[in-house]
Amino acid sequence: TDKSTEYLMRILALGTNGTYTFLTNHSGVGGSHMAPTTDKFEVETLNQLLVRLIKSYTFMPDCQSQIQDPQLPYPDSLVQYPIQDTITDTTNADSTVTQPIVRDSIQINWSYYPNPTTGLLNIKVDRDIEALYVTDIMGKELMVVTELYKDRVKQIDLSMYPTGVYLIRYPIGNKWITGKVVVTKGN
Repeated sequence: TDKSTEYLMRILALGTNGTYTFLTNHSGVGGSHMAPTTDKFEVETLNQLLVRLIKSYTFMPDCQSQIQDPQLPYPDSLVQYPIQDTITDTTNADSTVTQPIVRDSIQINWSYYPNPTTGLLNIKVDRDIEALYVTDIMGKELMVVTELYKDRVKQIDLSMYPTGVYLIRYPIGNKWITGKVVVTKGN
């Protein structure tokens, strides 16, 4: 495959909520394979890869069962994040010291409820937010929520997604503020 084919296959995987996979030269089988365009990847046998992918796409708890909490370190209703800057001291030529400093104790607070939800989720933010992202547990973007205004409740509908844990994420600087939402299907 060449770079344009890799690009096409990645776009098709994104568009169909699939997973782009590729072959590497690690097996020593067949001709030479192009290096993938990615920063890092784990090498696994084709059999292990196929079993992992099939399991990830076919596991679905029935609608009446409770899903287990995956114990992610993300909050499930209120997210608070202090904005910090760093200051770099380069007075010593042998080393650079970076120290965090709190700038005016700015806090970003946003809440979302009910959680777990059967579909409708209310999001309230304490500042205008350009975009909030809803992703699956693997980080694949499912929805972009716009028009989030300070102290107004924005309602989104997650009922089209299967039972599971989803992340709502907001970028600030080079970091992401993340919370988790559980979607369940009612009787």
